[in-house]
Amino acid sequence: MYFVEKEYLFEATHNLEGREKHSHQFRVKLTFSGKKNSQQNMLINYHEINFFWEKELKPIINDRHLNEIISKNPTCEKIAEWIASYTCENFHKTLYSVSIDDGDVLVTYKPQKKT
Repeated sequence: MYFVEKEYLFEATHNLEGREKHSHQFRVKLTFSGKKNSQQNMLINYHEINFFWEKELKPIINDRHLNEIISKNPTCEKIAEWIASYTCENFHKTLYSVSIDDGDVLVTYKPQKKT
């Protein structure tokens, strides 16, 4: 089995229960896993991951208030879960995990494989 990891940055604000609105520079790591495609000789085309991030996912969350997009209480856990769900539904089912680092904590979410 192969693992492909790509890291990206985005900036956003959020406010957690009982705290004021504040901003972070988030680091997100998308990890894909599986067998390599025999035609391309790779698990996933890296340029496709970059295109998905830059054109689809990043515009939704970058420079935005995450309480309006993800949940009323967008913790790192919720952000990772939301990114995983969005990625699986709109891009690639081989997503293995999503990690979020807000500068204080690193959280990794591994979506359940649907059977």
